[in-house]
Amino acid sequence: MASEENPRLATAIDLYRRGLVSQGKAAEMAGIPRADFIDELAARKIDVFQVDFDELKREIEETVEVRPGRANIE
Repeated sequence: MASEENPRLATAIDLYRRGLVSQGKAAEMAGIPRADFIDELAARKIDVFQVDFDELKREIEETVEVRPGRANIE
């Protein structure tokens, strides 16, 4: 399903790409299952994972705090 044929999908993809909605919310807005939304993203070469560096670093640091001795991030 091309976004040109479905304005709801085009809008949902745009909002997702800008980080304003989650995949689940975007799929709901587009009226399609989340798996289909992910397929639509892949077909358009849009990253299905959107994690910024600071968020990723924080998650790694939290993991290291919970599991000391398993990794060293310095």
